Amino acid sequence: MPRSPVYPLCSPLFTHVHAWWLTQQPVAAKSSPPEWKALRLKFLPLFLLLRLSEWLQGPYFYAVYAAKVLPSGEPIPVTLISYLFLTGFLSTGIFGPALGRWTDATGRKAGTLLLCVFYSLGALSTQASLLPLLFAGRVMSGLGTSLLFSAPESWLASEAEKLDNVQHPDELSKVSASKCARNTRCWPRPFLSFCYSL
Repeated sequence: MPRSPVYPLCSPLFTHVHAWWLTQQPVAAKSSPPEWKALRLKFLPLFLLLRLSEWLQGPYFYAVYAAKVLPSGEPIPVTLISYLFLTGFLSTGIFGPALGRWTDATGRKAGTLLLCVFYSLGALSTQASLLPLLFAGRVMSGLGTSLLFSAPESWLASEAEKLDNVQHPDELSKVSASKCARNTRCWPRPFLSFCYSL
């Protein structure tokens, strides 16, 4: 039974609304300083936009590849489509640790920007009919995926640490630790836990 095309949008939306609702329960901690609220408003839309790009590409790339016609005039076989997807997964696993080290060395913001470049190149490659370009696009998508699950959250953590150390060295660490401890019981992602708790 095929899923509705609306499902990829509704499921994450429901998850975020549910997480937000869970964090609206009264807490004994003090209200968040305005600097942290500004940080949340800066990062949450970006994070959701990046995740949305991942959610939207997943269900539709198979259909794009299945509709492709090779230069020889025949459609791409299903086994070749599975190799394309496997290439993306392998590039995530193989190059992920090196990209993580590179992001730590050059900066989390640079890693997030590189993620956008990789995803853009991966999406543009779907316009090609040449197999080497399709495989290169899957490698780019795999590299982008490996950055997606590390760079934006670590960028937020480093910005929050700067804010914590510069503006409110004692107060913010108590408030954030309390909120993170409370939210990790109902939400597994520290980024969203931080954002929804402010």
